Amino acid sequence: MSKTAAAIIICAFCISCEPAPATKMTLHDFRQAELDRIADKCGIARNTFDLRGDEELHMKPDVNEAYERVDCALRGINESKIPFKLGLVGNEAYITGNVALDGNVE
Repeated sequence: MSKTAAAIIICAFCISCEPAPATKMTLHDFRQAELDRIADKCGIARNTFDLRGDEELHMKPDVNEAYERVDCALRGINESKIPFKLGLVGNEAYITGNVALDGNVE
């Protein structure tokens, strides 16, 4: 094979292997990716977090979720330094006799 033919093959190979242009992440995408990382690290479902817009975060852990996992997630949010407006939906909604659920008062 001639040097010219080898150079053409190498050049063609390099052109076809160029990385695709990087896609720009939006602020929402970046924050959602961070929440997914926290959920994976703490062993909770990713849908525990509901990011609304770029700053409003609702967190609704499963009623049977271990305290340690929820605590891990809250620490992860705090350590991320991302300024979220955080709201929690507590498990008290699942207590028998809760007025909001069955209309009875204990």
